[in-house]
Amino acid sequence: RDGVHVSRDSGVTWTRLPELAEDGAWYNIDFGTRHPDRIALASWNQGLVVSEDGGRTWVPRRDGLPPDGRIMRVGIDPDTDALYVSVRTDDVYRSDDFGRTWRETGLKGSTVSQFLFVRRPSP
Repeated sequence: RDGVHVSRDSGVTWTRLPELAEDGAWYNIDFGTRHPDRIALASWNQGLVVSEDGGRTWVPRRDGLPPDGRIMRVGIDPDTDALYVSVRTDDVYRSDDFGRTWRETGLKGSTVSQFLFVRRPSP
């Protein structure tokens, strides 16, 4: 319950990100591979927040997701850059525009605890 911390010196020192709430549980983070400045954070109370500038600024991306905001997991597909979230006991949602719009993808009523993406082989 102390917020989200960042290290810019390989873990020697850590600083709390003041723009991200201290309260609530921050569950996981994922980083874009096709767009390395993209970062997504999942939270129980805060829903989903993303950065598209390497963590300098953060914006919520909850519009189109269930209103309770209980995001259990977030994942960024390394091949397509699609953003996935697991909403507690609701569904898995996919966004192709980094959280600006969402669509349900399946697993209604499930709680997904992890996303695993298998890279496509190079042609």
